[in-house]
Amino acid sequence: MRMFSSPRLASLLAWLVLAGVAQAQTGPAPGAARSPASAAAARQWPLARGEVLEVDAKEKRVTIKHGPIPNIGMDAMTMEFLVPDEKLLASLKPGDQVRFAVVYKDSEYVITRAEVRKRRGSKRAPKAPRG
Repeated sequence: MRMFSSPRLASLLAWLVLAGVAQAQTGPAPGAARSPASAAAARQWPLARGEVLEVDAKEKRVTIKHGPIPNIGMDAMTMEFLVPDEKLLASLKPGDQVRFAVVYKDSEYVITRAEVRKRRGSKRAPKAPRG
């Protein structure tokens, strides 16, 4: 019994296997429908909304209670994000209402951009620099 009845079918199967290997190597974040590969790609998505709960300057991390983040397939929850940009991290304070962009990079959820919409105890925050 022959495994493949035609060279065309064998070629299609080989292509599908190679496509699957490529997807496994560059696939999206766990549970994500889609994941931008760069900060530039993240700008295409609407910014997520949330409240800063904690800032850890030493570890360059921020904990945010946030709504859904469609570009990485994340539901609303509270979680910690990496913020490698020190200037951006310094602009975030506990209690801030923020809009932010996240990418999944090197097994980390990374905030690439954030806008403080309202500081705790204020009516509206000053505009944050875009980066």
